[in-house]
Amino acid sequence: MTGKDRTGIFSAMLLGLCGAYPADIISDYSISQIYLRPFYLSMMRFPEMLDDKGEPDLSMRFYQTRPETMQDFLEYIDSTYGSMEKYLLSCGLSRDVLEKIKSSFTEDAVI
Repeated sequence: MTGKDRTGIFSAMLLGLCGAYPADIISDYSISQIYLRPFYLSMMRFPEMLDDKGEPDLSMRFYQTRPETMQDFLEYIDSTYGSMEKYLLSCGLSRDVLEKIKSSFTEDAVI
């Protein structure tokens, strides 16, 4: 409904492709729960998403971006494909496209 999980997965794929540490990807995903709280408090309220006070029940999984969720995703990609790059290659993206993406999101370190 709000796209946080689709966005989180897509962001994780980009970050993983660019060499971000899994802990940083997990932190980036899970912090969304804090930043989305004001939106959830102001959004249209569905009765099944309210607590006994009539407020959004922020303990519902719908509202959560639990670190374990992203950790499980990253572990699955690593154990099944070996890396995010190998996963994206298996999806049909070419190595050339992946290199273009990486170069768009990273810069060479100058020492």
